[in-house]
Amino acid sequence: MASRFKPGDKVDVFARMPYGQDNGRDRLDELGERWLLCPMALMGTNRPRIGWTERWLPATVVDSETSSYRGSPAERGSGLPPVPESRSRVHFRWDVRLWFDWASGERLD
Repeated sequence: MASRFKPGDKVDVFARMPYGQDNGRDRLDELGERWLLCPMALMGTNRPRIGWTERWLPATVVDSETSSYRGSPAERGSGLPPVPESRSRVHFRWDVRLWFDWASGERLD
């Protein structure tokens, strides 16, 4: 079965910024994903930094693949026949460009 997504398709992808490993203390030596999407560059470099930590964001499909799913062993142990499903894995590229580190104000290029 072919994927319903093709390279070049426009999609919306839900993005959630993970909670910082430095517990909000702006410790720049701590590792973690602290990238924040900002509506304007000024909002990512000044304090307080204003942006979205959870949001549906526009993206473009780069590649996709589809696989068949026949149910897990636990589901198959129910005595019912497995119901085939189709699952797609989509590789995408964000269409937004203003990502900033919320602690340092560094812009991701």
